[in-house]
Amino acid sequence: MSLDEILGALVERGRVAWPHIELSADRFAAHLADAISEEAEPDKALGSLHVEDLYLACACADGNARALAAFDDLALAGVGEAVRHLDPEPAFASEVAQLARMKLLVDGRIRSYRGRGKLKSWVQVTAVRIAIELCRKKKPEQTDEALADVAGWDEDPELEPIRHLYRDEFAAAFKTALASLSSRERNVLRLYLLDGLNIDRIGGMYRVHRATVARWIAGAREKLLDGTRAELKQKLRLSETEFESLLVVVKSHLDLSLERFLGPAPQK
Repeated sequence: MSLDEILGALVERGRVAWPHIELSADRFAAHLADAISEEAEPDKALGSLHVEDLYLACACADGNARALAAFDDLALAGVGEAVRHLDPEPAFASEVAQLARMKLLVDGRIRSYRGRGKLKSWVQVTAVRIAIELCRKKKPEQTDEALADVAGWDEDPELEPIRHLYRDEFAAAFKTALASLSSRERNVLRLYLLDGLNIDRIGGMYRVHRATVARWIAGAREKLLDGTRAELKQKLRLSETEFESLLVVVKSHLDLSLERFLGPAPQK
């Protein structure tokens, strides 16, 4: 089957999924082509896309009223569940949903959706980022400890290909960055993440205020993230979009990777 035939079949899939949403074949075919423009094997890449979601996103980008209504029903429905770790109040979820809608539909970020994962999951990732920023603005005193519950929230199939492809490179970069941390930075992270001690108990061990421990943990994480980012930037030849997506994976796996690579404290 030729590339044109594959595109034609995918256009039909989108139309069958959303019969009430009008979108020209040429418009959606161009959108599909753009979604795989950086792929080495375009025909293979097309076969892995969530075509029905991509069709809806394309129509939303064009301002189709029916598509926008469907987006609200499909993609924004799970925002409350996604952000409840940060604030369980319905008003907070409603605010996040409205900001996500504005960012994606009004500001046009919906055009960056490439169909490699479910649209709903992709929207939820955006919603969680917005929710975290809202919490930081409303509660400046809130530290990384309060946001730790969402550190592992990364079940976004859109990022799965990148997560799988660069798994070894990430592990190597992470180990290098981890080795650059001071002994105290590694020990504090180990106590906090592996041993499950809170910042009050760690502060008692080091005879410092809990806020100091919170700064140590946040600083060590940031240093680790920056080091991993620098290593990956140096070793991988990625497009800016691919690299930004990889950084999302790096951030979401930070604590899980620490738990894996820190290991037990050395015996004295």
